[in-house]
Amino acid sequence: MKLLHTSDWHLGQHFFHRSRHAEQQAFLRWLLEVMETEQVDVLLVAGDIFDTATPPSAARELLNQFVVDVQRLGVQLILLGGNHDAIATLHEARPLLRYLETHVIATTDLPLDEQVITLHDRAGVPSALLCAVPYLRPKELITSRAGDSAEAKRQWLLEAMQAHYQCLYAHAEQRRAALGLDVPILGSGHLTALGMSRSDSERDLYIGTLEAVPSDIFPPFDYLALGHLHRPQRISGKAHWCYSGAPYRLSFDELSHQKQVNLVSFCPAEADFSSEPASHPESELENPSVTVTPLAVPVFQPMQRLRGDWAQIESHLQQLKTDYPQGNPSLWLAIELEDGLGLSDARQQIQQQLADTAVDVVVIRRVARQADTVLAQQAQETLSELTPEQVFEQRLLSSGLDDEADRARLRLLFRQALAEVEQGQVAE
Repeated sequence: MKLLHTSDWHLGQHFFHRSRHAEQQAFLRWLLEVMETEQVDVLLVAGDIFDTATPPSAARELLNQFVVDVQRLGVQLILLGGNHDAIATLHEARPLLRYLETHVIATTDLPLDEQVITLHDRAGVPSALLCAVPYLRPKELITSRAGDSAEAKRQWLLEAMQAHYQCLYAHAEQRRAALGLDVPILGSGHLTALGMSRSDSERDLYIGTLEAVPSDIFPPFDYLALGHLHRPQRISGKAHWCYSGAPYRLSFDELSHQKQVNLVSFCPAEADFSSEPASHPESELENPSVTVTPLAVPVFQPMQRLRGDWAQIESHLQQLKTDYPQGNPSLWLAIELEDGLGLSDARQQIQQQLADTAVDVVVIRRVARQADTVLAQQAQETLSELTPEQVFEQRLLSSGLDDEADRARLRLLFRQALAEVEQGQVAE
């Protein structure tokens, strides 16, 4: 069986007020081509299908057409809810989608039989079981009580999450025994696992009081398909517990990321899918029955970031005029100006120079010189050595805010807020 793992499509997203519809449409067309070429049996989307709880009609239409196209290929489709998705939005057509071989799981408030999905190959043979876990909302797992401490709530939530995973895994084992087939058991999740790397585009995800969870809450899945983090990566020591990452750049700090989807192949005939964890759970050795192949996603929307003083920026602009003449696909550009012209003058100069090109300047901001940033980091090696005022000043410096009156007003507001916090701590 072949499974394609992807996540964090964020359909309907606007990037600095620019629509990504054409880019997302191109990605979905490419995904259909990959599934046909690779003869994929199952497509799993691990959360954040939409960018908001109320996606625009164009985004819904894009998904609906994709569901129909996937069904024509004979591919089983699994759509899991993320922290950006609304349960009601994803579940509104759930019964209808079942007739199109599409399973939608956006909440744990479903019968266990519906949360453990039997995955088939194209011949209809049961080939794996999936414990389909979406983004876990605290209200679905625990009931808060007045007077509970934050640490107590955190511990109960962590235990509830672990119990939910163990319950689904036990149910999957029972179904595997009933099938009489030695098939792998897969898991999913939309969360932050401890030790992972994040990017600017990931909004803070707090599951109750949890910002991240330890990997030992998961049962010994043969493959764990994770979503929420936009950088493709795997949990340390777990070769088959992976984030696929977002399929396109959702912020300028992701320019260096190679975007991908994960093609996962299972060979049950050679497997020993024991319910017991491996004797060396942190081993980096690959399970020979499971193969994870990253497939690079093409860039459908060119993006670039320029950083430097005005002389350096101006030199780069001359090159862009040659590389992106008018009539070509547009380049989305971010400019980070370290010194030189004021922002208003810089905007005017940039607009004049790029007037007859396909370059779309989406953001211009002032930033601290990289040399100054390095010196500041060397002088203050850890956050614990910085005062709140110093942290605020460094953030203000990198904000790109030019107007000194605005900066002075923000300093005043910050000092007032800090005083209120400190007074509250003393009172406690």
